[in-house]
Amino acid sequence: MTVLVPVLSAVAAVTRPDPLQPVPEVEGIVGLACALSPVLAVAGVLCLGVATAAPIACVRSGPPAGRAAAAGLLGYMVAVAFAPVLGAFPVPLMGMGVSPIIGAWLGIGLLVRMTLDPFETIEA
Repeated sequence: MTVLVPVLSAVAAVTRPDPLQPVPEVEGIVGLACALSPVLAVAGVLCLGVATAAPIACVRSGPPAGRAAAAGLLGYMVAVAFAPVLGAFPVPLMGMGVSPIIGAWLGIGLLVRMTLDPFETIEA
C-alpha cells in the first residue's frame, strides 16, 4: 500500500498533458543554432557528444567500482543527451542554465577521484 500511492501519482502525472509550451532556447536550441549557423549547430552537437563520452575517457583502466560508476554516469548522460530527440526535453549542456553543466562535471570529477589510489596525492 505504501508503494501504491507514489506509483499511482507518478502514472497520473506522466499521463497528464503538459500545459506549458516548449521554450525554443531550451528544447529547440539545436534548431535555433542551425538557423543561425549550421556550423555552430554541428559544433554544439559534437561538443555535447564529447562531453557525454567523457566518463569513459576518464577511466580506461582502473578498479572495477570505477568502471561501473563510469558506465552508470555514461548511461545517464547518454539518456539525457538523446531525450530531446524523443520530445520537448531540454538539451543538456547547450540549452539550459549552468546547473546541468556543474552537475555533469562534478560527477566526472568525483569519478576521476574515485579511480585514483586513495593514498596517491594529486599534484597541481
